[in-house]
Amino acid sequence: MVGLEGIYCALWTPTDAKGNILWQVFEKHLAFVLGTPVRGIMALGSTGEFVHLTLAQRKQILERVATECQARGRGLIANVSDIQIRNVIDLARHAKQAGATCISVLAPWYYALEQRDLAEFFIEVAFASEAPLALYNYPEVTGKKIELETIEKVAERANLVAVKQSGADFAYHKDLLKLGQQLGFLVMSGSDTRLEEILGLGCSGSVSGLANAIPEVLCEIYENFRKGLTSPKQTALVAELSGQINRVLFPFNVKAAIAARGFETGAPKMPVSSETIATYEGVVSGVKALYQSAGVR
Repeated sequence: MVGLEGIYCALWTPTDAKGNILWQVFEKHLAFVLGTPVRGIMALGSTGEFVHLTLAQRKQILERVATECQARGRGLIANVSDIQIRNVIDLARHAKQAGATCISVLAPWYYALEQRDLAEFFIEVAFASEAPLALYNYPEVTGKKIELETIEKVAERANLVAVKQSGADFAYHKDLLKLGQQLGFLVMSGSDTRLEEILGLGCSGSVSGLANAIPEVLCEIYENFRKGLTSPKQTALVAELSGQINRVLFPFNVKAAIAARGFETGAPKMPVSSETIATYEGVVSGVKALYQSAGVR
């Protein structure tokens, strides 16, 4: 198994106005990301806007990413989350067959769940797919936090290899890391704008949306940290980039960072107001200037 450490790019998924995948755009961007020192790809995560894709599209994307990751010796986290467990299991089995390093699963959204039942959900997916499991905690989008006792129950009965922590509760990293040391799973973080901090806490790496736009910068921060060095210039760039793009909401902020680097990003997957488009275009223009001043080409 390729290790779950370093920078994993939470890969963007470009589509046209009808929701069709722009394959040439997708493959060009994937080649760019894999041409940098990223350790792997997270396919079809929140940044990839998986909720707007059909199951068939998700399988097609995963197969293409798996082929490229295997050819280059990179890891692949396959997000197989869905509100229907039958879809999660179907996608998980497909991901294992395609050669994914592990599957990633969010808590199912919409309906309330007892934590004990949430544990059973994850365990059933792991058993049915026989795939290594990474829990994906993102309460802001699912409406439910994966609590420590739930993670412990899953780890007792399933092959839990990692937990990905996203969202506003940064302090939860510490609790997850402590439990991971006890139970033998890794913690990866979505907090790519605080990369040195999460590495200092003990996270094995970051699953990063910004790695679509500045993968080489994030990888340099990671490699410097491993050598015991700080990265003030790179960290300042990430902080400035974050401040600029967050004038629009996720995932438009990531889209703006990618577009400013010169890549096509496809059409919005939901209707967008003229006001949001105007703000977005202003963000792209500002980020282009930031890249130029920082020497990012």
